[in-house]
Amino acid sequence: MIPGPLKRLFNRKPSEGGEVRTAEALGGLLDIPPEKVDLDALCPAIIPREFSASGDWPGPVVQLPVDGVDLTWVVHGEPDLVRYVDWRLDAYWRDNEVDWRSKAMANLVRVAHAHPHSHEFRGDDGRVVMVVMMHEDGLGPSRLLVPHLLDEVFPDGYQVALPELTCAFAFGVTAGDEDPRIEELISGCFTNGTRPLSPLRYQPEHFWLAVDQTPPVAGLEQP
Repeated sequence: MIPGPLKRLFNRKPSEGGEVRTAEALGGLLDIPPEKVDLDALCPAIIPREFSASGDWPGPVVQLPVDGVDLTWVVHGEPDLVRYVDWRLDAYWRDNEVDWRSKAMANLVRVAHAHPHSHEFRGDDGRVVMVVMMHEDGLGPSRLLVPHLLDEVFPDGYQVALPELTCAFAFGVTAGDEDPRIEELISGCFTNGTRPLSPLRYQPEHFWLAVDQTPPVAGLEQP
């Protein structure tokens, strides 16, 4: 049975008209002066690579070794408002010797360990075969960046998928036949999601590598 939030995702229609490749495409933006930004609300965030490829992304970006996505950073506000880290924020924190990238990762680790996944699917034997990361905090897919987050859920190893910008999956590696729901959900989210990313599957380490990457994408250095 597919949970309600996933059913709604499957029923979305792709955006019509021209593609938007700036921060405005990802939701309401907070206009907060740098000195008033709450560092406890800062976290890494995954964005479509087409945004940075357009050349007009306003701040630091790290290219992930994953098809179609990059890493940036975001400050979450209420309700459903965000501020993406731009060069102005980056300069302010560097001038004040704030290790903001480490702070952002620490925040994400705290949030992720408190609520690792939003939904789970079990097999006939009761074991978890797949979990979904589609959280109301907007950081569902960002949880893929946290090393070993799901080791206890999948002690025999697991793979991950990011078929849609708001929804990620992790599923156990098994020797027998794969649960058909895994491919059904991955392909369904990629085909019907508003912001499809990739139908591919990855080893989780592909996302963990991003934790140690600090240089911005070539061509996106601070002006």
